[in-house]
Amino acid sequence: MHTLLSGFGLVLLTGLLLAAVLGVALVVLAEVRCLVRLSGQLTPDADQPPAFFADVAPSHAQRL
Repeated sequence: MHTLLSGFGLVLLTGLLLAAVLGVALVVLAEVRCLVRLSGQLTPDADQPPAFFADVAPSHAQRL
């Protein structure tokens, strides 16, 4: 009986450890994906000139 409980405890502990490692891996992958997406948005395009303040009051820019 003691051997059976020890084995069950070891399997339970291994499962919890595996779940924790996979959870951390998912969080790291999500963060890397977010950083890659943000870095892609921050790099300027070589084809287009920089548009400073293009997102601020576009209706005023049309009147100028």
